[in-house]
Amino acid sequence: MSEAHRTSPHDLKLQRIRAPRWNPKGLTELGRGGEAVAYHLRNDTVAKVFHKPDAPEYTDNPGLQDAARVRIVEMQTKLDDLPRDLPHAFVAPTGVLVNGNGHVFGYVM
Repeated sequence: MSEAHRTSPHDLKLQRIRAPRWNPKGLTELGRGGEAVAYHLRNDTVAKVFHKPDAPEYTDNPGLQDAARVRIVEMQTKLDDLPRDLPHAFVAPTGVLVNGNGHVFGYVM
């Protein structure tokens, strides 16, 4: 195969994981921060789910609500731009979680 036709790790998109009815009930919450909640899915997999603008963490704070809206818009493409050839010591997303409308709402790693 010629150099012009080789696929670079940077050209690969993350796997899209359809989760149209995402419900974390029954999952172990590993941590909660200012932008997302991390859940244990399996022994080697964690899901990071972004807070929606109407999340309780953002009640009565329009600035944080606006930041959540921007973050969700940015994540629709930003995660696919992450380098794929990072050293093994880095933990990076392996897939993105998408809702029934195809919008990214989190990722797995």
